[in-house]
Amino acid sequence: MVITMKKLPGPQLSLTADIGRVGQAGPVRQKTRPVKQHFALMELIVAIGIISIALFPLAYGLRQEGRNMKALYYRAVAEQVLDGQREILAAGAWRKYSGGQNKLIIASKAFENLPAGDLKLEVSELDGGKVRLVLSWKAIDFKGIGEIRKEATVTK
Repeated sequence: MVITMKKLPGPQLSLTADIGRVGQAGPVRQKTRPVKQHFALMELIVAIGIISIALFPLAYGLRQEGRNMKALYYRAVAEQVLDGQREILAAGAWRKYSGGQNKLIIASKAFENLPAGDLKLEVSELDGGKVRLVLSWKAIDFKGIGEIRKEATVTK
């Protein structure tokens, strides 16, 4: 009868006694990692640190760019809506409003997607029977859009 032993993967244990310590005999773990692996691990840690330091400003810049793009989108939508409303007012709808500043309410699906804002219509009379209409919108909480003004001059 022949008994064969298989070598298992991983660190091998020695069943020899540890002579260096008196009274404690047991398995001794053999060192299997070469020193080069420790340097590779340290190099990997430093490389991850350098990449992390380089990516933080990049991530911040991309976040700021996203906010700027959102503000530009909101401004473009608001300008389109105010252009359409200016045309409606210039066609004669301005007669429903009194002189001075008026709060304006627009029924527009596109305008509902914008952040909360203050929409005003200023009606002022000019010489020669003309009326000046100034339509303005400014976002209340969202920064970066600024005030949007559209003007029209119509005859009475």
